[in-house]
Amino acid sequence: MWLGRPGRYRPKRETQWLQRFDKDRLHPCLGAAMERIRRADARDHVEQDLVEAPTPEADGDHGMPIGSAADRAHRVSPTRGATERRGDQSGRPRRNGQGLSRSGELHGGRKHGRRIARTSDSFASTSSGHGWPMLAIGTCGWDYRHWRGGLYPPRLRRQDWLAWYANAFGAVEVDATFYGLPSEHAVHTWSERTPEDFRMTIKASRYLTHVRHLHEPEEPLTRIYSRLALLGPRLGPLLVQLPPTKLIDLGSLGELLRVAERWNWSVAVEPRHPSWFTDAFSALLAHHNATAVWTDWWGHVSPHTRTADWGYVRLHAGGAHPEGAYSEHALHSWVERIATQYDDATMTYVMFNNDAHGCAPRNAARLAELARHAALATARAPQAGLIPLIA
Repeated sequence: MWLGRPGRYRPKRETQWLQRFDKDRLHPCLGAAMERIRRADARDHVEQDLVEAPTPEADGDHGMPIGSAADRAHRVSPTRGATERRGDQSGRPRRNGQGLSRSGELHGGRKHGRRIARTSDSFASTSSGHGWPMLAIGTCGWDYRHWRGGLYPPRLRRQDWLAWYANAFGAVEVDATFYGLPSEHAVHTWSERTPEDFRMTIKASRYLTHVRHLHEPEEPLTRIYSRLALLGPRLGPLLVQLPPTKLIDLGSLGELLRVAERWNWSVAVEPRHPSWFTDAFSALLAHHNATAVWTDWWGHVSPHTRTADWGYVRLHAGGAHPEGAYSEHALHSWVERIATQYDDATMTYVMFNNDAHGCAPRNAARLAELARHAALATARAPQAGLIPLIA
């Protein structure tokens, strides 16, 4: 189906996504992005009638006569390409967490005694993420160019990805904060492009976890909180991922947890050295209502120890095809684990980190569907069938 400018085929799926939107319930940034796509479509259809048909001498790369107006418009300048490779103008690093269509709906009513969130409901808390039982499913980051044609329509502008993402999923993990402190402008932009019921979990900086190894955490933690507090109600918990070589250090971790308690900032800790998995570690987390992150790396699952009234799960890589994807059986297993351990939790975050081939958003959407079938109260998520995998 011919939907774009000459020489480019625009997937029919993109048009189907746009038609599913309810304009009255869109975030303003996303509504504007949709209008830009529609206007571009209208211009392309006009251009198509004016551009002469390709000749045998046409550039075989995109099927347009060399030197034509359409040919010049089609080509991307080297400067723009270099800028995109380095990262966007907000100063965020190249590998970052950024925004899909609002395909999923929240379910209303009760089932098996558990409250199912309605569409009109929102997250009831601020940074702690505490409210009614809720499963918030998302991905580790949103700013992936290889998600074009998968999660994102091919022609959606990069600056609109976050709004698109936040209109589909209820939460995201911000990985950019691991590489550096975002500017105030970047944080304000994130806030402006997401609804108030959206949650952004924050990954602690590598300066704190990998350089200082949690020693004297007050200064770096205060700096990152003061900046990310600009998100207001969108601020989710702090994720502290420790390096694989970091041995257990309950003194430094306890100091970090005490500092975070000043702002009532919930903390999720992901240790990766076996020395951490002790009763003393669990007791320390339980004392501060901090949660031990459940992780999965190619089938290697961390101990399932619950230490708080909320939970955090990170699914890094599954064993299905394409590489890194989670199979239907694996997703069912995770729903069962969460339902068993966190049935009465105030909030459980599940973040997929298998971004290759667009597996993360598709797996996240499918997990949300399975969770709703299991009567778990689940925040918004799109239909998995609307998110194709990228070869």
